[in-house]
Amino acid sequence: MEPDRALVPSALATAAAHAKGPGFIPDACIQGLVDLSALDEVRGAGKQYARATIGG
Repeated sequence: MEPDRALVPSALATAAAHAKGPGFIPDACIQGLVDLSALDEVRGAGKQYARATIGG
């Protein structure tokens, strides 16, 4: 199982657009709000583990 990093920004963009509609936030731009470094780190560790244990 591998997480899809594309879903995180997409979900935030949708939430921001919904919040902008009624005026809860002034701008729906999410640039700079998404830090996927932790997810990337976990994915990298998972791939290393798979290669070491099952030759993946």
